[in-house]
Amino acid sequence: MNINQVARLLNKVNIKTISGENFIEEYHEQGENYYKVEKKDREWFFSFVKGERKTEEEEEIKETFDNEQDASKYYYLIELSKRYHNKYIYKFQMNNEDINIGEYECSLNNLKGAFERIGVKDIYYNFNNFIKEHSICLEKIDNETSRVKFIGNYNKVIIQTLKLENWLAYYTMYRRVYALFLLDKHCELLIKAGEIDKTFTDEEYSIFIK
Repeated sequence: MNINQVARLLNKVNIKTISGENFIEEYHEQGENYYKVEKKDREWFFSFVKGERKTEEEEEIKETFDNEQDASKYYYLIELSKRYHNKYIYKFQMNNEDINIGEYECSLNNLKGAFERIGVKDIYYNFNNFIKEHSICLEKIDNETSRVKFIGNYNKVIIQTLKLENWLAYYTMYRRVYALFLLDKHCELLIKAGEIDKTFTDEEYSIFIK
């Protein structure tokens, strides 16, 4: 991916950007916070910019890259994740309050109900600490707490949470399973359209689902 491609693809999903030869950033009003990618010397920097910043030094550098392709793809996944969270993940949560997603009363049955309503198949998740590739796994620690893991290729644990209270673990699992499902669908469309030639890596998926 490169800056021009990313700007075009983000525009297709109604994410406005400002871009040039060596930078891309969120379209923003004066005083708003935003993310940007910019080349300085030979490196590319992904930064968070405070809207009220007075000098360039107030930019908070989050990641550094050696090339435009990696920097652009990282920016794309960050922006797409934010968009999909608001458009799908948070919206479903708000429109289905009867199943307590994100609430202290949330149970495993509520979580199962959420996935059934969304149409997410169980290839994407497991509640019994069963490790399977390209899925989100719930590891029960005791009656009150659990841990959530993203399992990648070759059953490798890519990211995992600390010990969480069960309701919060269920909420984290809901968000990550739904995000994994959404990025799979999106990735298929990108490959079919010839925008990318192979699926995202485990590490790139982890950027999106965090």
